[in-house]
Amino acid sequence: WRLHCPVSLYEGQLLPGSSEFAVEYAGCAFVFADRAKMIRFRAWPKLFLQEAPRICLSGMHLGYVLLSPGGYRCRELAQKLRVVYDFDIVDVAALVEEAVNNKLLDENVEAASPVPN
Repeated sequence: WRLHCPVSLYEGQLLPGSSEFAVEYAGCAFVFADRAKMIRFRAWPKLFLQEAPRICLSGMHLGYVLLSPGGYRCRELAQKLRVVYDFDIVDVAALVEEAVNNKLLDENVEAASPVPN
């Protein structure tokens, strides 16, 4: 949830919260998009906190990149994010490697082909 309104996430929207509408609950601070959402949360907080928010809802086009030295533990973390948030995983390094290999293959095929007169 961090800086996003948990009530909005529950409703399928990704709206930022405002410190003007903040509530402390279970030792954590939650911020809300507006006063009405803050009041809804205070009435029944557990409704909005039953599971981790799904931030890959239809209509939302978000992208995240995981970077680490030599790809250290990126696949492991990406799989965890996929399980929790239903993210699509794109292995850019594998895509680049495949593209380079295909280009080299194409160049080798062209070099091996006889040149028409």
